[in-house]
Amino acid sequence: MLLAAAGCLPDFKNPLPAPKDLKVDTDIVGAWSRTKLMGESEVLLVLPRRNGWVSVYYFDCDADSDHNPTLSCEFEGYTVRVKGERFFCFRVPPQSSWNGRGEKPKPPPFRIARYQITDKGRLRVDLFAIGPVDKLIKKGSLAGKTSVTVTRSKMGDRRRTSVLVTSSSQDLLAAVTKHGFAAFVDQDDPWVYERFNRKHLLPREPAGAGE
Repeated sequence: MLLAAAGCLPDFKNPLPAPKDLKVDTDIVGAWSRTKLMGESEVLLVLPRRNGWVSVYYFDCDADSDHNPTLSCEFEGYTVRVKGERFFCFRVPPQSSWNGRGEKPKPPPFRIARYQITDKGRLRVDLFAIGPVDKLIKKGSLAGKTSVTVTRSKMGDRRRTSVLVTSSSQDLLAAVTKHGFAAFVDQDDPWVYERFNRKHLLPREPAGAGE
């Protein structure tokens, strides 16, 4: 799920500026989970780093595989506050295997999400979305470009929209401050996680067990 969504999110060449005294938001450290409509579970494991960043490990738990967790992807990032709202700037970790020969890989782009801890202690995540960000680019509130790729197949044409925001970190901060997070997200599609319940990862008890 997260891998699919990550491919449909706007890319940011420059993230929101991190404070000089960057610290981990301990409210999000730990394990979080949610169960989707078809019974699959998603688990996020958020671990702190000494430099103020966090590592995020994303696990899929297929409802048809006895809930055995599968590590799907890894992200790294940091949190920042803007006008009382909390944001998470994250990316795929840069390639660490470059040997100094040939062209150095370009740094991966950032994605951004607004998050909050609800009154019930849940983690609500609102991802910055392509549609709203594209509108801000067209209005001139952000610098960037939108491209559409068409893939043709026997099943029909598939269109994929990509958005790259090239605004500086300070200009992005100014836009978020001016417009508020609601101008960047699809508020009808939040991801809501609860504190991890280990039952999500326990194998199903076989039929007849305990009889």
